[in-house]
Amino acid sequence: MVDYRQVRVSTPYGEIPQDAFQRLEIIQARIVVGVKGELWSPDKLLRRAVWHKRDHIQHIHKLLSMNEQQTQSKE
Repeated sequence: MVDYRQVRVSTPYGEIPQDAFQRLEIIQARIVVGVKGELWSPDKLLRRAVWHKRDHIQHIHKLLSMNEQQTQSKE
């Protein structure tokens, strides 16, 4: 089990380095708590969010297509 008090997600603004590569290292080192206490990187969190968004959009397109077919069959 993850001790949520030990997980630090953000960096105080004053501690953010000016060098882009150092900033990238800090960002990639951060951990986000995901489902059931699983530790996720920020990259994984973004990938999952994008995947879910795309999945929902595809589902909406499928529903609209089914509705259009039903409407056409009634005419």
